[in-house]
Amino acid sequence: MSDSDITTGSVASTALLLLDSVPDAVSGAMATYAEMARNKINAILGTSLSTSGISPTYQTPMIDLTAAFALGKMANVGVDYNWSLGEFSVSKGASSSPEFQQVKFLMDDFNMCMKGIGRGASWCKSNG
Repeated sequence: MSDSDITTGSVASTALLLLDSVPDAVSGAMATYAEMARNKINAILGTSLSTSGISPTYQTPMIDLTAAFALGKMANVGVDYNWSLGEFSVSKGASSSPEFQQVKFLMDDFNMCMKGIGRGASWCKSNG
């Protein structure tokens, strides 16, 4: 990613470059998805990232999460159905779609990045 600070608009643009054949309705919402990613990272880490000045430390997880939100919307991830009757079974689920696999990859990468960033330590004394 960038060696300098970027904005949520840049996050949205970069995430969009990771995706193929994005419908207009989804591409128009990329800035919203970048904001959602920023808010999620702030909530997880207890940071206060602003819409501008996003340091390189947070860029990759924010881009991954933004792309995952967009792919999730595109693929309607989560609309799985699997059923069987004796030996006959039907499995039509998002878990086998390429979009689902991309979302899974992006979320795994996001989680790995977040673990690498870590949280600030806090200490407290236990009375007991």
